[in-house]
Formats: sequence, C-alpha cells, structure tokens
Amino acid sequence: MKRPTLKRPRKDTVAHWPFTWWFRVFIPLLVGLGIRQVLIEVGHHPVVGTGADVGFTVLYYVGGLLVINIPSISFICSLLRDMIKIDSLAKPPGRSEIITFAKSAEHRLLEQTAGVLGPTGQVMTKDAVDEFTKMCFRQGAGTYSGVESHPPSEFFTRYPGYLDAHDLNLAKNPQFQSVRILLATRVALREDYQKDGKAFKDFYDWHEDRSSVELLHVPPRLAKKVANDLSLPTTDIGIWEDQYALLFAPEVNGTSVGLTMIGKGCPAFASCEKYLHTLSNSGAKVTYPPQLVGDTIAQNWEAYVNPIKRHIELAPVLLNHLSQYKSERSPILDAAAGIGCESVLLKDDGFTVVANEIERSFSEAAGVYAHNRGVALGALQPYDWLELSQRYPTKFGAVLVLGNSICLVPDKVKRRSAVTQFFDVLQDGGTLIIDERNFPYMLRNKEKILKNPALNFPFGACMYRGATVKGCPIEISEQKIIWACYKDGDAVKDWETLTRRTIGEFELYPFKAGELAAILTDSGFNIKAIYYDLALNPTDDAEFITYVAQKP
Repeated sequence: MKRPTLKRPRKDTVAHWPFTWWFRVFIPLLVGLGIRQVLIEVGHHPVVGTGADVGFTVLYYVGGLLVINIPSISFICSLLRDMIKIDSLAKPPGRSEIITFAKSAEHRLLEQTAGVLGPTGQVMTKDAVDEFTKMCFRQGAGTYSGVESHPPSEFFTRYPGYLDAHDLNLAKNPQFQSVRILLATRVALREDYQKDGKAFKDFYDWHEDRSSVELLHVPPRLAKKVANDLSLPTTDIGIWEDQYALLFAPEVNGTSVGLTMIGKGCPAFASCEKYLHTLSNSGAKVTYPPQLVGDTIAQNWEAYVNPIKRHIELAPVLLNHLSQYKSERSPILDAAAGIGCESVLLKDDGFTVVANEIERSFSEAAGVYAHNRGVALGALQPYDWLELSQRYPTKFGAVLVLGNSICLVPDKVKRRSAVTQFFDVLQDGGTLIIDERNFPYMLRNKEKILKNPALNFPFGACMYRGATVKGCPIEISEQKIIWACYKDGDAVKDWETLTRRTIGEFELYPFKAGELAAILTDSGFNIKAIYYDLALNPTDDAEFITYVAQKP
C-alpha cells in the first residue's frame, strides 16, 4: 500500500505582515498624503476641504496600503523596521561598534544566501551549515521532511544541531506528518548500531518520541537512480513544504558541505518533491535494533523455501550425517534457524534441537511455522555467533549453518571468528554442516544473469524451492551481491515486473572459490564430504555447495 502524500492543508501564512502595526498604519498614510500634496501642487487634485478632496485622500491611503503589500516593498519596509530597531538598541557608549556588528551579521547572511541561491551553490563549513539550516528551520513555516545519506553516528557528527532545529519546525506544525529517510542498507544500519549503539539509540528515540516524523530507510542505489532520473545533483535533500528545499552535497573529508537552496516554483523544487514522495513510498521502517532481513521477507519466507520440497532433498543428507547425535547428550545447534525449517524437521524426528536466530523477524515467523506443524520448538535464542562459546557452555553434537547464513556476514575476520566459534561449541568428533551459494558461477555469468534475472538465473535447485515467492541477484560484484525476493515468482518474466513485485532485498558477501573450505580447515575442521545441490557429484553450475566438516 502506498504511503499518503506528505502535503497537508494548513492555514494561510502568505498574508502575514512581518512588521508592527504602526508601520501598517502610518506608512500608507504618509504615502497617501505625499501623493495628495504632489497632485495639489500640479493642480490635479480636487479643491481642499471638499467631499471630493476627502474621497480622493482615502483612495490615496488605500493605494498606499496596496503599495506596501507588494513583496519587494514589504521586504524594504521590513528592513527599515529592523534598522530602526538596531538603531534603538545601539545606545552610547559603543553605538557605532554595535551597529557595525549588526551590519556585519546581516552582510554575512546576505552573502550566504546569495551563495546557496547560485547555480552551483556554496561550500560551507560544518558550523556555517549548522547556522544556516537553523535559520531555515526558524523561518520555514512549511512541514519539513528530509533525505539523509549518513547513518546516525555520522549524522550527529556532521549536523550536531540539526535535530534541535527540526524541533523548531515541529512546534509550528505538530499535527502534520513528515518523514526522514536514511539512505542506508540494512547491513550499514546494523554496522552503525554495532559501532556506536548510543548514537543509534538516541537518533531512533528522537523519532520515536515524535510520532509525526516517520523514520524510514531506502537502499542508496535506489535513491541514486531516482535522483538521476529527476536530474537532481545529490541524494541528500531537505524540503520545507510549499516553501524551499536545501540540497546537501557533503564533502568526502567531512569538514564542509556544498549547499544549494531552491525556492518553490522552480522546476527543481517540483523534482525534489517527487523525489521525496517516491522514496517515502519505497522506504522501510527503521527498527531498533536494526534487522538484516525485513518483516515482509520473513513473513513470506516459508513460501520462498517451500519446506516440504526442500526436505525431500535435504532430509536424507542431514539424517545420514546426524543420526549418531539422536541423544540428549548430543544436542544439535541450528545456529541460523531462520523460520525453523530444519529445527522442526529434526525435532519432529526425535532429535534434541536448540534453535538460534538473531533476527527478530525470523524468530517471530519461526514460532508461527512450528505451531502450524504441531511442533513445540520453544523460544529461539538470539545470540550472535561471535559469542556462542560464552552463551553455550554445553557442547553440541552438531551445528547447522544453512541457507544464506554465513554469506550475510560482510567482515572476513568475523566470518573466520564465527567458524572458530562453531568449532569451539562442538563436542570432540562433532559435525558442522555449512553451505554457501555458488558465487563463482554468478560472477562468471554476471552479464547473462543481469540481462534478465527473472529468466536467466537458475532457480530452486535444492534450498529455495518456492514457486509463488522467488529470489535472484539484481546486482553482482566480487564485493557484494544484492539479492531480491519477489512475489508471483513464475509469472515474473522481465526487469520491470521484477521491480514491481519485489518484497524486499538483502546483501550477500561472496566467498571466492575454495575460500570457505580453506577457512574450515584453518579452523581445525576435517572436511568429510562436499555436496553440490545436495548431491555428491561435483557440478560447476550448482546453486549451493554444502560442506560436512568434523571436529577431530
């Protein structure tokens, strides 16, 4: 369901007079009397004291009212008022110095405004940006929404006063909904949370405490595409509804920011509004703690896996290698349980199983899956792999790490540490069953696959057998693979339909050929068997490669 537009009706603010009542009364009067006197001198005014004289004088006064309501004249009058105020404040001694100070501040502001209104904007220091944006929030009456490419910890460093200034805007528009969109992958949000949990929590809580500001995140690649399609030079944009927009272009060094200001009525302002609306409709809610896999994918994971079909191929392999552990003294740790497919299968067959799943979305879906199959799975443990040996003093007969699990870890050092933890929690002679996608195949066939992933990627060979929900790579590189899940699987035949039917995406971090096997042996494991799509016959185009490794 699409999110509603951010535009909201509100009371008119254009007719507000920015100067005091005596300006409103006496300036039109002076203008009217001036016109009257000039016309008397040239002989074009009715005789003084007659009714016509009074009538025309009233018309001159009304004319004066109209004149000072012209925006440019209104602005001049406002400046005149401010100059009078400054003059009245600047009492001797030090009168000239105070006036010089006020003029200097005014000059600096005019320079900044002229710079940001220019075609290329103006590069400002962090402090100058802070000062200028605070002024925008103070003056802006329109509801503010923004798009931000920095995660919370960096946001506070670059724009330390921004949220406080945003509160000034919220005080004017407490009833109207707005949005802040973080351009970040789920992995980036998780890493920022791990890097500086306090900053992330403070940022999250600020939005939770202000229900009128929704906090979403959007993949950066999507934002860049939308910005390019709309000819916007940057992805970081703040909009004061129906007034103006600021385009932020942060410098790489983090000490300065390029700032461009666009007023309502310019074509670029309409592009900014469309950009914000498009992203808000595509955004997912930021959660605390941040999840690697969203709720929508987790809720559709059973349809993606098709456990009945998976078990036909997987159960013989598992039972062949795990039958010796059918004892309470040799429990099995399903370290990446997901929605509990393997845990339910083994528990139903009489094994003692401990299910571990760090993603809340999957843990909740696992409870539903187990209940529907009449299996008492119990609460899933939410432990990080890097702390397994601390959490589980009892040793396991076997550890399972199946599906996309180990490939979700971006850091190579943490991958090795995780495998070491699997080794440590196993009994002597215990078994680790772990798999990976066939990333070398994807990289070799990258061009062919990405021409049309919906048709050119080999689907459902063993682990993900669903027909109504499918998944495929939509970006492929040696550093990262973006994986999309989409509905109406077999009916999707092209990129456009794939994009429309996508229900979520996540990132996979590919192993090089032989890399996972090397990590296993370096960690002390002996590799007993390698399966290719759950068969022992090696094939170059297998979708999954599964390793059965034993602790000596």
